[in-house]
Amino acid sequence: MMELAEEMIESGVFPDAQTFVGMVEHFAREGDLKAVQKVVGMVRQCGLEPDGFMNALLIRTYCKHERAAVALRVFEDMRASDGLPDVRTKELLVRSLWKEGKMKEVAVVEESCEGETLPEATVGHAWTVSASDFAYVCDIYSSSFKC
Repeated sequence: MMELAEEMIESGVFPDAQTFVGMVEHFAREGDLKAVQKVVGMVRQCGLEPDGFMNALLIRTYCKHERAAVALRVFEDMRASDGLPDVRTKELLVRSLWKEGKMKEVAVVEESCEGETLPEATVGHAWTVSASDFAYVCDIYSSSFKC
């Protein structure tokens, strides 16, 4: 899947944010954090920035894999672009930081959200792409990318 996405980008065909979210979800479920980070790099390579849904997904993924410091960086990037996490994502980040003994960082997260009305849930995309959907589309178009 990663190789095909790289081929697409090299040929000037850029996947959309929803496709990248599907890839992040796929690799996150597999626990492949290196692939998750590579997809985020590909997002930026295509001139996109992670949206609120992708940022929330990244925060949850990193927290699940006990990488609260990385999740905090995603949270800080999200806040720098005037984004807000949903209530559950922020609570998960706070719990993960707390569990790792990062009390100063917990205070930073709490203070940065103070006075803000956080959404109950992060709004997803109108169309989501699963790994099997992506593989199906890849099979259809893969012959177009062979030289």
